[in-house]
Amino acid sequence: MGKKSLVVYYSKNGNTKKVAERISEILWCDIEEIKDLENRNGKWAYIKSCIDAKFGRFTSIDEDFPEIKKYDLIIIGTPTWAGSLTPAVRTFIKEYGTSKNVAFFCTCGGGNTNSVFKEMETKTKKPIAILSLKDKEIQDLSYIPKVLEFVERLKG
Repeated sequence: MGKKSLVVYYSKNGNTKKVAERISEILWCDIEEIKDLENRNGKWAYIKSCIDAKFGRFTSIDEDFPEIKKYDLIIIGTPTWAGSLTPAVRTFIKEYGTSKNVAFFCTCGGGNTNSVFKEMETKTKKPIAILSLKDKEIQDLSYIPKVLEFVERLKG
C-alpha cells in the first residue's frame, strides 16, 4: 500500500474494538485505543454519556498516542451514542486534529450514522472512505465483507 496508517478508536462495549482490530489486521497497520478517563459504567453514567454526546461535549482522554504526524492515513472509529459522536472521539479530534488523510468507521445499535460522519468531517477533512456497521452485523460476523470493501477503498 505504501501509506503508513493508524487506526484509532473508542469502544465502550467492544463492537468498535472488534472492527478496529479487523481493519488493523487486514491493513497490517498500527492501532491505538482512545481511553476515556471518565467513568461511563452504570445506568446514570449511560444517561450522562448520551447527554454529553448529544450536546457535543468533550471529555478527558488518556493522551498516550504515538506521533500522529508520522502517519499518512488516520482511520478513526467510534460507536454512535444518541445519534451523535462520542465525547472521547470528539476530544481526540479536537486535541490531535488531523490534516492527514482520514477515513471513518462507526458502529451503532440502529438508526443513522450520517450526523456522526458529518461532524467528524467538519472537524477534520473529507474522508477517503466511511464504513457504518450495525451491532447485529458485528455479532453475526456479516460485517467482515464490508470491512474488506472498506479497506480496498483505503488502498485505492
